[in-house]
Amino acid sequence: MKHINIFQDLLDDSYSQWEKLYRQRRKETNPTKIEKLDQKIRGIVADMQESLDRIFSFLGSAGLHLDDHYLEFRHVIKQESQKAEGVGIIPGK
Repeated sequence: MKHINIFQDLLDDSYSQWEKLYRQRRKETNPTKIEKLDQKIRGIVADMQESLDRIFSFLGSAGLHLDDHYLEFRHVIKQESQKAEGVGIIPGK
């Protein structure tokens, strides 16, 4: 469990950062600042994806199988992470 707790702590920290930036983004009206906040938010999501992947891998190696909704969540996080890395971004989206 300590192994998972390490990643849980990282996720909690990342979530706090995400929440703060998301609240700022909701109040922002300047399109340039919104885009910069979106980039920061995607970067945090990418960090979260790494921690989640490690947790899921650990659980999988322990023989625990995840329900489909966890796998769908993992897929969504991966998509956002790829946006942060510039993979699969469609101009104007």
